[in-house]
Amino acid sequence: MKFGFLIVPRWSTRESVELYEIAERMGFEYGWLADYANSRSLYPILTAIALSTKKMKIGPCVTNPFTRHPAITATSIATLDELSGGRALLGIAAGDEALLHSLGIERKSPYDSLKEAIEIIRKIMAGEKVNYQGKAFKIEDFSLFYKPERVAPVYIGARGKRLLKLAGEIGDGVLLDLSHPLEIEMALEQVKKGLREKGRKIEEFDFAACPIFSVDSDAEKAKDPVRWMAALIASNASPDLLERHDISQESAMRVRDALFREGLEKGAALTTDEMLEAFSIAGDIDYCIEKLEMLKKTGLTQIILANVDFVHENVKKQLELIGEEILPRFL
Repeated sequence: MKFGFLIVPRWSTRESVELYEIAERMGFEYGWLADYANSRSLYPILTAIALSTKKMKIGPCVTNPFTRHPAITATSIATLDELSGGRALLGIAAGDEALLHSLGIERKSPYDSLKEAIEIIRKIMAGEKVNYQGKAFKIEDFSLFYKPERVAPVYIGARGKRLLKLAGEIGDGVLLDLSHPLEIEMALEQVKKGLREKGRKIEEFDFAACPIFSVDSDAEKAKDPVRWMAALIASNASPDLLERHDISQESAMRVRDALFREGLEKGAALTTDEMLEAFSIAGDIDYCIEKLEMLKKTGLTQIILANVDFVHENVKKQLELIGEEILPRFL
C-alpha cells in the first residue's frame, strides 16, 4: 500500500513546504497539493516542495481544464518534472462548479473538456506539434520550444459513473474524494469497467482515494477538525447516499440550513456521528488503523490522507503521529 499526503495551502509557502518535508521523512511516497483559485498559488508551492524533498512524487490534486488551459498545465507539469528529477504527477478533474460559477466561468461539457484536455496535455508533453479540433478545445500548430523528458502520469479525479469509467479508459490512475469503503467499492467498479473495456491491465493502474483524515490520542478531539468538511458533504449529499449511511434527511437539512444561515462553525456543530463515519476517518490511532485496513481491502493501491485542519501546528503533530504509529503498520 502506498500513502500520499494532501492539504489545501492555507498557510505561508514556507509553512506548507515544511509539512511535505515532514511527510517525506515520515514515509509518505506521494505529496499532493490542492488547486483552488482562492488559495495560495499551486505551482510556486510545488516548485518549493520539489526543491525541499528528494523522493516524494508530487503534483496537483486536482487542477482542471477551465481555470488552467491544457497547454499551460502541460508546460507547468513538464517544468515541475524537470525540476524534481522526474517526480511530477498530474491530478486533473472537471472542476468545482460552484467555484467556477463565482469566477464567471462556464463549466461547459465537463466530460469532453476533461477528456480532450488530457489528450492535449499528453501530446504536448510528448513533444508533438499539436493541431487539435475538439468539442471543447481547438489548437493550431502549438508545440513547446523544448521536448520534455517524459509524459508524466495522469490521474483523473472523478465522481460520476461516466468520469469514473473514463479514468479507467485513459488514466494512469484515479483520484476518489471518498472516505467510506462502501462508496469506494462502488466507484472502483466503474473504473474497472473502463479498464476492462479498453483491455488495460488492472495491475498497472493506480487506484487512489483521498479520505478526510484526522488522528489524535483523544478520539473526540480528532473529530473536531473534520466536522466542517463532513457538514459540507452532508449538506450536498444525495438522498441515496444519505440513506446508505443511515443519515436522516432531516439532520442533513438542519446542517444545510445552519451553513446557509449561520455559517460554517454552526453547521459543523450539527454534524452527527453517522456523518463523520460516512464522510471522514477521524479518531484515535487504533480506530484509524482499523479504518485504513478496511480501505486497503477495497483494492485501493494508494491512500492519500487529506488533512483539512486549519491549524498548522496541529497538522505537524498529526503527521508525526501518523509516521510513528500508523504507517509502520502498512509499509
